[in-house]
Order: sequence, then C-alpha cells, then structure tokens
Amino acid sequence: WYEETKERFRSEGRLDAFYREVERNVYGGSKTWVYAGAKQKDVDSEVRYSPGAPLYGAIDPGRRDQCALIWASEDPATGELLILDGYTTNGPPADYYGTIINGQAKSGAWTYDEEALRLMTWTAHLPVQTWFGDHYGDNKEAATGDSVYNRLREAGIYVNADRTPAGEVTAAKNEVRYFKGRKEAALEYLPRTRFANTPGARKVLWALQQARYKPEEGKTTTEQGEPMHDATSHFRTAYEFLCAHLKMRRDIGGYKLPQAKRPSRYQSLPGPRWPT
Repeated sequence: WYEETKERFRSEGRLDAFYREVERNVYGGSKTWVYAGAKQKDVDSEVRYSPGAPLYGAIDPGRRDQCALIWASEDPATGELLILDGYTTNGPPADYYGTIINGQAKSGAWTYDEEALRLMTWTAHLPVQTWFGDHYGDNKEAATGDSVYNRLREAGIYVNADRTPAGEVTAAKNEVRYFKGRKEAALEYLPRTRFANTPGARKVLWALQQARYKPEEGKTTTEQGEPMHDATSHFRTAYEFLCAHLKMRRDIGGYKLPQAKRPSRYQSLPGPRWPT
C-alpha cells in the first residue's frame, strides 16, 4: 500500500504532499529548507559501526578542489542508515583524501589538520568501504591533468558513480546525476537515518538541517531544484549521492560493485576503534 500510494503521488507530481499527508512530516514541501525534516533529528551517542555490517563511503569532489567525505553503515537489525563520521576541507589534492580514507599519512607531502589526524586513527582499522560519488569526479582537472577518481584508484579506492562495473550508464542514472532524483532518494532515507555523535556526523546533520533553496525572485519562485551553494552544499550532496546509489542498487537488483583490497598489512590490525 505504501509503495503504491507513493507512486500515485509521484505520478501526480505531488511527492512533497505524500511526505506531509502520509508520513505526517509537517515540513514536507517547504519552499525554504531543502530537508526541513532533518530539523527533527539529533545526534545519537549509541550509533556505532558494527563489525561485519555493510560499510559505505560517499564523496562529493566539489569544485576548486573542495571535497567532502562521509562514512556510513547500515544497521543489520533495523535497516537504518547510520552516518558515522565525515570530513571536508578546501585545497588539498585527491591524493590527500586517499590517505585519510586508507588511514595512512604521507609524510612531508602536505600538512594534516586535527580532524584528518583524528579520522585516520579510526579509518586505519576499518575494513574496505564501498564508495559512491558523482560522475564529475572522473573529469580531468586542469591543475593536475588527472581526475579525482583516478588518483583515488591509484590508492586502491574505487568510487562508483552512475555506471555498472562493465562501464555502462545505468538506466537509473537520473537518480544520481540530477538533484531531483537525489533529493527523492534522500527524502526516502532521511526518516530512517541516524547520526553518530562524532564531529563529522554532526556536521553532516547540520548541513542537512541548514540547506536552503534559492530565495524567491520577485513574484516568481525559483524552482526547488536549485538549492543554494554555500557551506552546507558538499556534505548535503555527498549524503544525496549515498542515498541515491543505495536506492539505485536496490531498484535494479543490487548489482555487485567493485571494491578495493587493502594491502595485506591491514589484515593483522585490530578491529574498528571509535575515536574519542
């Protein structure tokens, strides 16, 4: 009944009304806040990564070398999406983010900030993650002559955009490539998303709570497919990529995705350790 009702509202172009009337989300259809329902959320100190549970990463390569990373998991018992931590900064090249994901600092190449160092004490002990992102990450940058995703692949990190492992663009690519599809996926996952009480997860939640649409211009309301580009944009977009890819995998039968294999030296490390 739920899926049929949702599809009916969608076909009528009233999906926002579905969230208001069926899911009783009083913020549904807000013309100011992109994810006003996130305002009802808070961080939860009980949220942890459970060894053996699916572990994901989401990346928004951004522009001008800005980048946002999110680590997430799924609760095997409840099916909830757990936002474990996140990181963002502006300036370093893709190789820098690769060392944070792998938890292996590269001496002398650049200076790590405190957040990066904190995260690497945790990511060094994590199992391999399945990473999702934007197809723009495969575009070459003028500054380096290489793409963000190619540099990450050199570090053994494979980011799945909107293509299958065979390189074909999926039929559900609109879920990922366009904001409308990503927003719909995020609205579906948000009610069952929980946020850890970590610095990165708090920032992800803040970004979702504060993300706004562009303001009205005169008597014409700007189309809601145009969120403002501000400090919330990168974490918000990374979360949307995560939700859209998870939804896409589910809708097309959960096709298997390529994953990197850590060097053997990681195999003897202790289990996941949560940063204090």
